[in-house]
Amino acid sequence: MPNIDHLPPPAELAGPVSALSLSYDHTYIAVGHAHGHISLYDVSRPQAPARSVPPTSLPAVASGRREGHIQGAPILSLGFVGARHTAIVSADEKWVGVLPQPWEGAVS
Repeated sequence: MPNIDHLPPPAELAGPVSALSLSYDHTYIAVGHAHGHISLYDVSRPQAPARSVPPTSLPAVASGRREGHIQGAPILSLGFVGARHTAIVSADEKWVGVLPQPWEGAVS
């Protein structure tokens, strides 16, 4: 059974692509969608994202969830943080976030 955390959302759920970013070494692409989804792809294995972050809700944030934009908030900007392939900064019209949080582990 596939790991659903690594499957891209269906196009109708994620919405159109609203932001793209290419890593400094051109090996990863970050994709932001109009409904708040973010996916990170290793260009050598584009069949499924290396990581997907679904949108969240205000109650989930209030209960401690620390990643994801609010459902329906289009991702307007994405950027990689240094040489880390899975560390990105993302923004919608009201919020800027860092994935993963500085205190969480990351794969580079």
